Amino acid sequence: MDKLLFSAIIGLVAGVIDIIPMIMQKLPRYSTVSAFFHYFFVSIIILNVDIPHIP
Repeated sequence: MDKLLFSAIIGLVAGVIDIIPMIMQKLPRYSTVSAFFHYFFVSIIILNVDIPHIP
């Protein structure tokens, strides 16, 4: 499996798990979308960034 696809799937799952309680509490849509994108893009960045001297 491609590393980018794998990180996107992880971000999608984490984002959905995070926003389900937010939807149940009827929080503002802006907050819900912001939290989803945060988890989605952070997982992609963490898994695909190569930091020198760290295996």
